[in-house]
Amino acid sequence: MGSLKKQAMLIVVVLIVFFLLIKISISVIQNSILNILKSERFHIFLINQIEYHLITYANSIEKYEDKKIVIKDSLKKILIEWKPIFEQLEEEVNN
Repeated sequence: MGSLKKQAMLIVVVLIVFFLLIKISISVIQNSILNILKSERFHIFLINQIEYHLITYANSIEKYEDKKIVIKDSLKKILIEWKPIFEQLEEEVNN
C-alpha cells in the first residue's frame, strides 16, 4: 500500500513539474513574440513589406492593361447588380 502511495505521489509531482515547464515555456514564447511585435525593426519590416507589395501591384497593373479592363467590367457588373439597393437606401435616408 505504501508503494502505491509513493507511485501516486510521484505521478502527481511529475505532472506538476510537467505543467510548470509547459507554463514557463509558453510564457517565454509569449514574451519573445511580444518583444518582436514591439520592436522598431519589426515595424520597419512591415512597412517595407507593405510598400513592396503596393509597388509590385501598381507595376503589375501598368504592365497589364487587360487587368484594368477586367476590373472595370467587374465593378460595372457589381454596380449594376447593387444599384437598386443603393437607390432604395438613398430614398430611405432622404425620407
